[in-house]
Parts: sequence; structure tokens; C-alpha cells
Amino acid sequence: LDHPVYNDNRGSVALVTTSGERKTLTPDWASEEGLAWSPGGDEIWFTARDGRGVLRAVTRTGIVREIWSAPSDLTILDVAPDGRALMTANTQRTQTYWLGPGDGRERDISWMSYSKARSLAADGRSVLFSRYDEGAGRDYAVGLRRLDAPSAVRLGPGQADHERGHDPRGLCRIEPRG
Repeated sequence: LDHPVYNDNRGSVALVTTSGERKTLTPDWASEEGLAWSPGGDEIWFTARDGRGVLRAVTRTGIVREIWSAPSDLTILDVAPDGRALMTANTQRTQTYWLGPGDGRERDISWMSYSKARSLAADGRSVLFSRYDEGAGRDYAVGLRRLDAPSAVRLGPGQADHERGHDPRGLCRIEPRG
């Protein structure tokens, strides 16, 4: 699996020969995890998500086919000689809690099911999030949550630039994918 961006499971399936030649076999998937050789050794089986979890196969010449799908995030672990596949159905959820000055207890400020807080505004009144769950879309999403509001507001596709975060005017920089 070729994941060109560190800590991001977007990518493609590539084959590297013993002489070091690299050949990309599939298009870019929003998410891909796990691969195994087929029982006959003529295909690479892999799980990739682009709207739904799918077990796929690709030949050494780049012909991709769908084997099985499920309404879940799938990861193939192994394939038995008779073709049975050992797979997992995965669920991820993150939660972000806030305890501000004068707050008696912390509270959940999470944005949907899988997002990460990337930056706190200098005035401490808003948090910038990157969202990675299925509802975020192929290119993820950036949201801003005022801490006095009930939810984050989607700003657009991409990832929040956690190095720069909020700029002095209260705006943020959105890093587009691709």
C-alpha cells in the first residue's frame, strides 16, 4: 500500500519488483488498509474505502474488481488457501473535552464521530477542527467551533493547518488535499 502522506491512509496499491521497479496498480482511494495475496497468487486483495468498505482485488496488470462490500470500514488481514478472507470491521471515534477558566467540569466539544482539534484561538473562544469520518467526504473537512456554541460550523473541505492555526484576524488556513 502506497500512502504518500505520513499518518494518512489515502493511497493506492503498488507493486515493487525484486529489481526495484515500482508499478502503481490502482487509482487513489480515500482510505485503504490491509492487503494479502489471493489463493492463486495472481491477484492482490486489499480493502479500500471510497464511500463504503470494499474488499477488492487487483491483478499485476492493474485490473481492479470488487469481491465483497459491507457498510463498515474493513481491513483484510489474511486469505486462506480456499479463498476465505480474515477481515476486521473497524469503528473509530474520537472525543475532545474542554475545561476552560471558571468551568466547574469538562465538557465534550467533539465534532461528529472522528475529528481532531488542531488549534485554539489566541483569545481562547474557538477551536479549529479537522474532520475525518465518512460524513466529512473524500477530502476531509475543516470546522470551527465557538466554545459558547452547541456545535462546530463546517468551513470547507481539507485539513486545518495545525502549524499555523488561527491567524491574527481570526481566520484559518485550510490545506486542500491532493
